Amino acid sequence: MNQGQYKYAYETDNGIAGQEIGEGGKFAAGNGQWVADDGTHVFYEFTADKDGYRVKGSHVPEIPEYIQRSLDYIRAHPPKEI
Repeated sequence: MNQGQYKYAYETDNGIAGQEIGEGGKFAAGNGQWVADDGTHVFYEFTADKDGYRVKGSHVPEIPEYIQRSLDYIRAHPPKEI
């Protein structure tokens, strides 16, 4: 592993677990899981880099399609300099 890079993983007796890899100040990626009070297994994964923090998981709602279309349009048509 190069200087500035890291990785770790953990697991507890009550089913909480996670892992992450990254390079300080540049990127990180990982996942985790636990069992909710109602017995539901919750899993998530994430990435953090120059494009921001993005997470997907069984407990994270999906972006509605009409919002995603708007975001795509804004990204494709940035404001013009004055």
